[in-house]
Amino acid sequence: MTTIASGHVYDLFEGPALDMTRWFHLSFPLPDGTTFVAHEPEAEVTVGGGEVSVAVDRFTQGHPVQMADNCKFLVLSTEDFALPGAGTVRFSASLAAERFDATPYDPRDGFAAFVLCDPVGGRVYDLCTSGDTVFAISEQLPYPGVAAPFTRLVGDPLFGPDAVPGRYHDGEIVIDTAARRITWRMDGRTLHEELAAGLPASLKVGMGVFTAHPVVEGDSESLLGQGLTAGWRDLRVRY
Repeated sequence: MTTIASGHVYDLFEGPALDMTRWFHLSFPLPDGTTFVAHEPEAEVTVGGGEVSVAVDRFTQGHPVQMADNCKFLVLSTEDFALPGAGTVRFSASLAAERFDATPYDPRDGFAAFVLCDPVGGRVYDLCTSGDTVFAISEQLPYPGVAAPFTRLVGDPLFGPDAVPGRYHDGEIVIDTAARRITWRMDGRTLHEELAAGLPASLKVGMGVFTAHPVVEGDSESLLGQGLTAGWRDLRVRY
């Protein structure tokens, strides 16, 4: 990890491919005994000049398991970032997205996310853009023993930042462990803030492309002929 004055840059993205000593694709076992890997087969991944881009002309990976259906592409850091016992940590990244043949202003058709994930307990905090919307996600994945999983997409249509397809947005997720407060900001504006009953011990950072249509009677509803181009750069962690 590279240290500079304004924080820790997790990966310089020098290319020509993702450094798989720093990243791994999310994978998990499925009820039929196979393993799901969050890597859309049609995704073209480009790395270089400090930037990662993922281009999918048309999503092809649907699944009857909701969590697998949502994840079109997701890489997580091999490194874990410990949360301070009583202090503040800031996770930041710039991200962009542009969609094709998708329903305007409906982020469920596809979006890019800067991801914070606790793979042990399934808690997720994301900053997202679909190109024409920007929003936060607060999520509890349906892990074994979780009584009430949830996925909350939270935006601010009146006072939030403007969304522009293809334009990079500067995102920051601030976790104040003493106050148990998580704050999602995009382009300097607060999108969402919540108090947590508890916080994970550590988090992984990630880059993902998702849909958010519910599976209906075991059938994926997420493949509508749409595609997406997403980009990430400048992933930092500051204590």
